[in-house]
Parts: sequence; structure tokens; C-alpha cells
Amino acid sequence: MYISPASLLLSPGGHVGTHRYRITVAGALRGTGREVFADFAIEANGATTVLSGDLDDGGLFGVFDRLQMLGLELLELVRIPGPASGGSAPDGRAPA
Repeated sequence: MYISPASLLLSPGGHVGTHRYRITVAGALRGTGREVFADFAIEANGATTVLSGDLDDGGLFGVFDRLQMLGLELLELVRIPGPASGGSAPDGRAPA
């Protein structure tokens, strides 16, 4: 039986979890940028913008696609320790 080297890297039946991330990009998000990232809490200080939200692996790669689409420079990506918010809105408020 042949076992591919790539299959040795994958754990069968694994659960992809959701984690809270803080993503810092250069510059300010305006109009379209804020619409594209409406599912995140957005904090801007002029020089940078910080996006915070809960993502699984697929969602994280989707963020990279959105950043590239808008031509934004990724400055920092931080996975926040602890469980994801689990039911709160991206801005940390409880759902309505």
C-alpha cells in the first residue's frame, strides 16, 4: 500500500477550530474597504487599521484574498490566545 508523504502531514478527521485574530494593515480603510471587512471590528488610527474577528482556517485565507484584492499591506497577524468569542458579534457585543 502506497502512502503519500503529504498524507502523513494531515491528521484524519481533524476539527478545524475558530480562533480570534487581530490583523493590522497599513493605512486607513474607507468606503469599499470598510464594506469588504464589515464582518470585523475595525479600529483606525490614521497610520494603521486593526481588524479583529473570529476565523477558521478558510476564513483566514479569505482575509488574505480580500487584502490582496484591495491592495492593502499586511503589517501584523496575531492569533489571540484563548477561545474565540463564540456567539458575540465581531465588535465584541452580544448578538441582538
